[in-house]
Amino acid sequence: LDDLYQDGEVTVALDSKLSPVDNADRYYKKYQKGRQGLSLLQRRLESSELEMSRLDEIAAALEADADSAQMRYADELTALLRLKASQQAGTTIKPPRAPYRTYTLSTGLTVYVGRDGSDNDDTTFKHIKPYELWFHASQCPGSHVGLKFPNKSFAPSKMEIEETAAIAAWFSKARKNKLAPVNYTQRKYVRKPRKAKAGLVTIEREKTVMVEPQEPSAQ
Repeated sequence: LDDLYQDGEVTVALDSKLSPVDNADRYYKKYQKGRQGLSLLQRRLESSELEMSRLDEIAAALEADADSAQMRYADELTALLRLKASQQAGTTIKPPRAPYRTYTLSTGLTVYVGRDGSDNDDTTFKHIKPYELWFHASQCPGSHVGLKFPNKSFAPSKMEIEETAAIAAWFSKARKNKLAPVNYTQRKYVRKPRKAKAGLVTIEREKTVMVEPQEPSAQ
């Protein structure tokens, strides 16, 4: 074939067992897979760069005023201590117990999954920031789930929202369903009714996505 990018020709290997149409289809699928993989890698790079910028911000704040920074970034610092403790066998670091489990999306973003009852409340109102997204299986008991953002201006992709919703569906009574509706909204629109039992909240401005419950990879 003529090379579309420079003078000359390019040879394309074909599978003799396949028809011309099937060969073309095979190459198209490889192209689609490669393009999706490149898009995913670019998103992971973007998320990592934003996370590094956030860590640099925390480090600078600690150096300028450690006491103030420890209060301002208490959740982030505690999460870093938990990560360090999990990575170092025999470490003496004993961070506070987390009311949530932590998972990572394919793009590198972090997801918090409340354990149960009062842990759900603590996860939602103490560890998910008002501008971050909150998820819960619709009309079904389940964990409170939060999608953590690298910064306040971050905009999650459709894929990241659906992956998080699939995790929320997995940690609910809808786990065995083929498809499950999951509500999500910014955490600032989640309210705790007065005298409501542990884990019970009301939400506003929610959107709903249909997903297949998906067990997240273990941390």
